[in-house]
Amino acid sequence: MILGFYGSYQNENGVDYRGFKFKNFEKFKALEFLDKIEHAIQGNKKFLNSDYDNNNIAFKFDDLYVVIWFSNLSYTIRVFWEDFDSTWEKTAFERSKRRFERKTK
Repeated sequence: MILGFYGSYQNENGVDYRGFKFKNFEKFKALEFLDKIEHAIQGNKKFLNSDYDNNNIAFKFDDLYVVIWFSNLSYTIRVFWEDFDSTWEKTAFERSKRRFERKTK
């Protein structure tokens, strides 16, 4: 599984540019990462639902930091890595997990 990160940055001379980088996971590491996110959501659902947009959970996986919060009966996953961050919405995460599992059987 490859996670893609990109964003807008500014160098020391004030020049704006777009940066990107990719994080590769081997099959079992990817499954572990996806399962950890899913278990974190399921195990903390009551807490996350009790105060939308204020209660969140966070954990570290290897060199990634993950923050998850609920809003409007859905959740958002934010992944931080090096100088990059990326957002995964509920539907996109579930689709990614399902497709990855199906393709790697």
